[in-house]
Amino acid sequence: MTRWIAIPMILMAWGCKEKNEGAVSGALSSARSQADSALAEGRAKGNDALSSARSNADSAAAGMRANADTAIGGMRANADTALGGMRAKANSAVGGMRAKADSAAGGMRAKADSAAGGMRANADTALANARGTAERALRGDTSTAPGAAPNSAGNAETSTNPSSGEAAMSPARGANFDLSGLSNDQVKELQTALNSAGCKAGPVDGVVGPRTQHGIACGMQKNHIAGQDTKALYQALHLNFGG
Repeated sequence: MTRWIAIPMILMAWGCKEKNEGAVSGALSSARSQADSALAEGRAKGNDALSSARSNADSAAAGMRANADTAIGGMRANADTALGGMRAKANSAVGGMRAKADSAAGGMRAKADSAAGGMRANADTALANARGTAERALRGDTSTAPGAAPNSAGNAETSTNPSSGEAAMSPARGANFDLSGLSNDQVKELQTALNSAGCKAGPVDGVVGPRTQHGIACGMQKNHIAGQDTKALYQALHLNFGG
């Protein structure tokens, strides 16, 4: 009897087990479906977020590149401007140096020309004196012109113009005229006047040297002025600083 009662209970328990297994299987299937759905949704959102982040990063990188290009362009422009200014200053400095060099070269040329002119004047004077001495030696003439300044031998040197036969005085050697009362500019005027009168007084530099003294002696002789009367020479040369 007990056996027969147990059989239905076993069958009921078996049925409950199958129902429970079905419920568990359904719940498990539902949970899996929900998990898959949630996973798919999470993946979709993650992809969207990743895509948005990539887009933002690309935009930020593009902005940074644009800013960098702008900065580089500004730096290049500033560098070109600075370089242009440096080139302009360098060219200006080179031009100034060239101008100074040209000016210095011009001054040196002028001094060289003046020195050469003085040397030529001295050479011409020496040649004229030599010719006069030679002509007098050939004639045996040892006379001196009246009022002539003495030469190194104590007599005035004379030369004769072959066309007229007249004796002409040559400038005295070693003449020493006192020009201490004249300024530098006045000495220059005197040198200019003597050169214009044919008495080579050397370069017009305001310096009283041997050539200037020789020119004064020549002017004194040409204007028949005796002694050291330089005031008379100034008047003869139309110079109004003789006092």
